[in-house]
Amino acid sequence: MKNLYVIASHEMEGRDMQEAGRRKRENILFNFIKDLGISYSKNLASYYQKVPSSYMNKRGGGSLPDSEKHSCLY
Repeated sequence: MKNLYVIASHEMEGRDMQEAGRRKRENILFNFIKDLGISYSKNLASYYQKVPSSYMNKRGGGSLPDSEKHSCLY
């Protein structure tokens, strides 16, 4: 619960997906996962996985850019 309150806090820009707040939250999650000894997939170069805009737009409609997801969380 402590981590949830930190991640959803005003300092982390709550649940807003703006770049600065999102990166802060990701760093907290990545460090937590690393501390547990969980690494990213051997098929990837990092905890990020690129999701092409063609897939994003097919699933969500609209005109979304390429995105990143946490490979170890999804």
